[in-house]
Amino acid sequence: MNTRLVLIALLWSLCSVTVILAEDIVEQQWDALSEPTAVFGILLHGGDLPDVEKGRHGEFFTALEPSDTKPIYPMTVKVTLTIKGERRRFYLMRKEQKDGLWLFTRAWITSASGEEHALPLPKKESQIKANNSTQPRN
Repeated sequence: MNTRLVLIALLWSLCSVTVILAEDIVEQQWDALSEPTAVFGILLHGGDLPDVEKGRHGEFFTALEPSDTKPIYPMTVKVTLTIKGERRRFYLMRKEQKDGLWLFTRAWITSASGEEHALPLPKKESQIKANNSTQPRN
């Protein structure tokens, strides 16, 4: 058999395995990010983020921390909130175990000079209520 064909077939199979593994990680990350994204959205749109005026809306992006790993517990996500005309806000949310709650652990804004300034966290009761709203009803 032609050595080139064997080498190409081997490389192709290795690439296919890498793509399948990458797709698996992305799918697992997507599943893992749906809950904290929903919790954050409920708090944002409900006016329960202390540093965001009720009725203000923006775009937010949720990512695992670190972003290149499979979801494992405890799990931390970073949410970046962008509201037009304002500085970006950053939030860390953490879930200790699979059946736990997504709770805010840190919030901050960065000044033009790069200095971080802490922001208040949502009230614990609001966070619990938002988590409960994302759970399927029995």
